[in-house]
Amino acid sequence: MLDNMQRLMLISDDNMNSKEMDTQHVDTMDECDVISPPRRTKTVTVPRVQSMQEYILKHHKRLILGEINRQIAGGTLKEIAEKCGGTVTLRAGDCHFGEMSFWRRDTHTLLVDVVISAYVSVNNVVQVYDLYCELWVDMHTGMGFTCGECGYLQDKPERDMWMLSSYLVPILRKDEVEQGAEELLLRHCPKALEDMKEHDAYLLAARMGLQVARYPLYKKKGTLSMLFFCDGEIMAEKQDEEGCGLDIPCSVSIPAGTIVINTDAVHKDCCQLEIYHECIHYDWHYMFFRLQDMHNSDVNLLKTKRIVVQNDRVPANPLKWMEWQARRGSFGLMMPLRMMEPLVAREWARRAQNNHHAGQKFDGVARTIAAEYDLPKFRVRARLLQMGHIAAKGALNYVEGRYIEPFAFSTGNGEGNNTFVIARKDMLAIYRENEGFRQQIQSGQYIYVDGHICINDSRFVRHTEKGLRLTAWANAHVDQCCLRFSSVYEPCGVADYCFGAMNSDEAYNQHYMAFAQEKGLLSNKEKLTAMTKLISELPLSFPDALSYLMKRAHLTIEGMEERAGISARTISRMRTQERRDYSLDQVIAICIALQLPPWLSREMIAKAGYLLRPIKQHQAYQLVLDCMFMDTVEDVQRFLVEAGCEKLRLTSLE
Repeated sequence: MLDNMQRLMLISDDNMNSKEMDTQHVDTMDECDVISPPRRTKTVTVPRVQSMQEYILKHHKRLILGEINRQIAGGTLKEIAEKCGGTVTLRAGDCHFGEMSFWRRDTHTLLVDVVISAYVSVNNVVQVYDLYCELWVDMHTGMGFTCGECGYLQDKPERDMWMLSSYLVPILRKDEVEQGAEELLLRHCPKALEDMKEHDAYLLAARMGLQVARYPLYKKKGTLSMLFFCDGEIMAEKQDEEGCGLDIPCSVSIPAGTIVINTDAVHKDCCQLEIYHECIHYDWHYMFFRLQDMHNSDVNLLKTKRIVVQNDRVPANPLKWMEWQARRGSFGLMMPLRMMEPLVAREWARRAQNNHHAGQKFDGVARTIAAEYDLPKFRVRARLLQMGHIAAKGALNYVEGRYIEPFAFSTGNGEGNNTFVIARKDMLAIYRENEGFRQQIQSGQYIYVDGHICINDSRFVRHTEKGLRLTAWANAHVDQCCLRFSSVYEPCGVADYCFGAMNSDEAYNQHYMAFAQEKGLLSNKEKLTAMTKLISELPLSFPDALSYLMKRAHLTIEGMEERAGISARTISRMRTQERRDYSLDQVIAICIALQLPPWLSREMIAKAGYLLRPIKQHQAYQLVLDCMFMDTVEDVQRFLVEAGCEKLRLTSLE
């Protein structure tokens, strides 16, 4: 099952009639990436899963012992009986069953190497024989066990198959996942790398004997897709003639071998990866699901238990490993390395001689490949990162409803979960929780620019018709002038990791930002002198101070009305009448409209008789005044809504 918690959010693609995902999501994760460790006293939920070793020891010891005794009686192990000078019959108490090795033959069949230490007494002397017994398991329709070869452990042959865990999940490196995905694709669609019509998720599913159905799952927006191994049912939501949900559940029978796409969570034009995901589950993980006696791939149906984690040691969870394989493998099916590597090399060579930085080049590479192969751009970007192209982090970053400008950085400063991109709402979360970050932002030395928090300096920031943007140099060196953050992924249910939070990279920011600020145009002493001079010139009353600042900004009442969203009559009254009940929201809007630096906006708020308190709404206001004071009021209103706060109420004072 592909779970929607693997994603941050759905976003619109300006070149497709479909939904795309935010660029910061789990698809770019690998098993070596940093995962947020649980706290030392954290209680976690883990699945109750059956291991094949436990199952065999519980149900098939007699079968194995019977085969060993047959081989001792007159087969590959007859030397044991000959040395004992008579009949030897092993019982369970005479044997120690050691670790078992599991090997995948195909989708439905596995081989188990069972290691047994047999203790045979001859003339009161115990002889120990290390043996092995092959056990073949056919899980196509149930679980059929038959014995294969038996022999001495030293003669056990090497296996040229995928090794499975005790839970029957393949044990694979990244390169083996890539090779396995390509083998699966070419096994069923041999011309997929040459013919785009052959390289299709629906076609692959059909040739694997699977069908695809689309239904709006009732109150399961967190589920993107499901795979049914056996006949089953889903609860779908009834819809009217126009396809709108009626919030009424209805039962739908689903035949075995069906991939169900949740149309309430996945757009029809963007579900190929979900189909590939379930194809991987069917081919690689069928035996895991059948071992658990599951009829479909919804891991939420597994029973769970809660355990207390000690010393940050989380027990092994086969579901998370399985989901990583399906996620990585689905990208391998959609964009095989044998297809992508020459494409990337070709597109990079076309751009090798231009003066664009790496972020701009990868932006062009990703867009071209996406257009040529009708792929979602954000999927191509994620695949580039999987392929090791760290510089692609600077391309196709979709923040707050639009793509920000491509950017570049030194590769060493952008590896792992590090990022220089942050949305305003994520910035508020860090601002509220991290004292060091809050003090850094309250210094007034930073400003939010096109998805980055940048040093507020004309060397790095420029004004454009579209708002603030980084200068050309800053855009090509964001690691020298923008704050860095680390993405944290946390356990998400029993099967996966999801994006948890952004953390400020304090050590990096203190080092690099101090270096950049040393080269500022004005010294701290000069800045303090300028601030002191302006504050000393500022009239004492709020009305006079407002008039003074509007005059300095060459802003008329009509201009202020347009910028602040406050009526001209209200602004006129605020300029001429001292009041005891100014609207805090209107004062905030005026500070934004005037683009006042943080220290000056604090003066105006104090003159209006207010003190911002440590509550979420006021902390959001403070963040705006500290770091977003060059935004428009419309931008601020949008940020407040996305952050779960109330919009500024800008109605008349009258």
